[in-house]
Amino acid sequence: MNALQLSSLTVDLNRTRIIQDATFKAPGSKFVALVGPNGAGKSTLLHAIAGVSEGEVHGELHYRDLDLAKTTRRQRAKTVALVEQDAHTDLALTVDETVSLGRLPHLGFMGSETEHDRALVIDAIETVGLNHLAFRSRVVTTLSGGERQKVMLAKALAQQPQLLLLDEPTNHLDIAAQLNVLSLLRKLGSEGLDVFAAIHDLNLALSYSDEVVVLSEGRVVASGPVHETLTSELVSEVFKVNANLVTNQDSGEQVFAFKPHSSNGFAGS
Repeated sequence: MNALQLSSLTVDLNRTRIIQDATFKAPGSKFVALVGPNGAGKSTLLHAIAGVSEGEVHGELHYRDLDLAKTTRRQRAKTVALVEQDAHTDLALTVDETVSLGRLPHLGFMGSETEHDRALVIDAIETVGLNHLAFRSRVVTTLSGGERQKVMLAKALAQQPQLLLLDEPTNHLDIAAQLNVLSLLRKLGSEGLDVFAAIHDLNLALSYSDEVVVLSEGRVVASGPVHETLTSELVSEVFKVNANLVTNQDSGEQVFAFKPHSSNGFAGS
């Protein structure tokens, strides 16, 4: 079953077309990677899906049985959560208070947090591996970039979305943390959450995602199962490099090996 469906989606920002006729279908209960060169429009596309775009959005945007363009902000917030690439805040909120903000779309008329809400907040913090009591009382502005990234992921999980959007979720993380986060996202996808994440590293996308959407100059140029879609030819063309898939003889895992085109102006003469 297709979960996320876009048809002829365009986004204009400051009179410039950033996304042009984006059309694809992403299956449910999968980890779908969004890849493309810098400036391809990945963040813009995620913002449009989340309903927080600063530009003009046109076209059809459906998630399961919902026409996202016609949902209320509250309904959309109950359905879709977005983890931004850089989580900046000037508010002196603790980790616990920040993650609790994810419950706001679900609170009742009086906005009072219940025991159920508290349990979900604690569960989200535990899920991302931050459930140390002393850490939960830390002010978010005192945390490292990687720690803030995990807090924002916990906040999104506390929101209990059906569709989780992430813009470069491994940003600011060291290698071990990157692998842990991507393993978690793959697990969440296998457990029924629809995960759609912009990923900069093609080899990480190849290793952890189930499906991939390839964006180039604001257009979707390919989509489908990751190992069928991310071919050497496609990657070479889209990313302007010489890309070759190399197979590890022991594990059988495939990774890309890259070389620059000699015509890119950086090669020695």
